[in-house]
Amino acid sequence: MKEHFFIFLLLTFGLTQAQNVATKTTPDNCACIDYRCSSSDKKPIAKITLDSRELIFCGYSGKATKYQGNYGILRSDSTFLLSGFALIDCSNKKSIFSEGEYYTDSVKLTSNGFELYRIIWLPNPNGGEYLPVPALKFKIQNVQDRLTVDTLLTIPKSFYSSSYLNQIKKNLDVLRKDKEKKMSADDLEFQYLFLRALNDTDYRQDFEDNAPRDGYMGKTYRDYQRYLEIKERQ
Repeated sequence: MKEHFFIFLLLTFGLTQAQNVATKTTPDNCACIDYRCSSSDKKPIAKITLDSRELIFCGYSGKATKYQGNYGILRSDSTFLLSGFALIDCSNKKSIFSEGEYYTDSVKLTSNGFELYRIIWLPNPNGGEYLPVPALKFKIQNVQDRLTVDTLLTIPKSFYSSSYLNQIKKNLDVLRKDKEKKMSADDLEFQYLFLRALNDTDYRQDFEDNAPRDGYMGKTYRDYQRYLEIKERQ
């Protein structure tokens, strides 16, 4: 389980430990717009150049829920968290990619652009708090002067290996014996059904038949369906 611990440390450091730095300034013609999760009253979180195309991240800022860091603050290690944002193309002042505040995304600025990951929380095989895991990578490219977005599944295989699943099943069996922990057991079983289907497509139907679709789990259920579909395409 060393890989789980490494991923946890890496994401935790990237999301919380770096010191905040001032938002980069941008020219007047490259400013945030009034759009989903973007406001013309706010300064861009960060500016990047992608194959000579200037792009800016605009979005919400505030306290993160899972960590001690903040949303929408560019840090000294060139990373920032997002929860509700729009990626604006400065050439036409239009959004090419946006997400609502339901999700948590992590961005790392690089020498040739940026890396954008969707963060989800998966069970810790040792129990306790769930672990932050990069579930999706959004690959934005300039193809024939047109920006395109590809989505790749990035959940590490160790999170749906047979040994991991066996341990989660053991943890689930223990929780089921405690009637006061029914909600925790239901949540863990939901995660188990998804990860087992990710490990073996033969269990896809079992996930479809038994995973909860109502309440707060309904949105996650639909996201997990999408992740399974992406994995099948890769």
